Amino acid sequence: MSQEKLNQIDLTTLIGAVGLEAMHPTLGRVHILEAQGWQRKVSYELKSEAVHDTTRDVVFFDVEMNEAWVHALELKTFNFERDFT
Repeated sequence: MSQEKLNQIDLTTLIGAVGLEAMHPTLGRVHILEAQGWQRKVSYELKSEAVHDTTRDVVFFDVEMNEAWVHALELKTFNFERDFT
């Protein structure tokens, strides 16, 4: 392999690797499904508005899984302590 090839780093594979969890500014926590260049296909949860059943003191809501393509630079590494505490 030439020296020129050794000095090149493909950043598109280092940022938002497939299979990792990440945080997106508008979608929240996402799971990275696919990568094409700087674009990442992610899945995320979309929750419906909660409905409180006062007779049984239970809260109901639906969770729908959606997918979207986002730019890799919009994602940041998911850290449970930082993002949820």
